[in-house]
Amino acid sequence: MATCFPQATLVLDRFHVVKLLHQGLDAFRRRLRKEAPDEAGYKQLKWLLFRQYHRLSDTEFDTLQAAFAVNAELKTAYFLREEFHPILGRPQAVDAAIGLLDRWVARIQAQKITHFDSFIRTLQRHKEPIANYVLDNLSNAVTEGLNNLVRSIRRCAFGMPNFQQLRLRVMAISG
Repeated sequence: MATCFPQATLVLDRFHVVKLLHQGLDAFRRRLRKEAPDEAGYKQLKWLLFRQYHRLSDTEFDTLQAAFAVNAELKTAYFLREEFHPILGRPQAVDAAIGLLDRWVARIQAQKITHFDSFIRTLQRHKEPIANYVLDNLSNAVTEGLNNLVRSIRRCAFGMPNFQQLRLRVMAISG
């Protein structure tokens, strides 16, 4: 990339970063569910753990509180995940974001929580491109959506005789 685009800033999309974070939390949830399959507090938790605290309904809040009453480590992991969102959610200098990421990682390591180890390794390896997201808060969601549309049309258009017909179909569907 540096050869072709020397002025470009590498930015990792927040969506993919948060997805990795959620995978760590979900692995912990699955482990708890496997260890105590009959525990009522762990049922229907998956999507609640991914929702931000301020967006929970009263019923969802009660369900989450029941799970937290059973396992304090789950509560700690959930709120550490909550603390991650504002780091990339507000405009700030990249150095400030990197400092906040470092402090967030230190808090997790101080708590000796291992569910996020894979995420932390990725974060440490790609810290600057992840922190660069705060510069403009731009996402590549539109590009990914268009790519998915083209792939979907290509699957449906298997056997089309030439690229021109595929191109026309993509243009007709995408507007």
